[in-house]
Amino acid sequence: MIIEMIPLSSSAISSAGYAGGILRVQFRSGRVYDHPGVPYDLFVGLVHASSPGAYYNTHLRGCFR
Repeated sequence: MIIEMIPLSSSAISSAGYAGGILRVQFRSGRVYDHPGVPYDLFVGLVHASSPGAYYNTHLRGCFR
């Protein structure tokens, strides 16, 4: 699936995208993770967070696979 990625201002996360209920997160290390079943509002929260890395760790990491 092609997911348009949005660049983020984060020391940990380089970009994120959302399509069809899947959140895709690309880290600065180059690793890419797909998280199915993520509600759209959590993606919006990630994109607008003052610290996307902290937001990811608090609201997404380990919660969606």
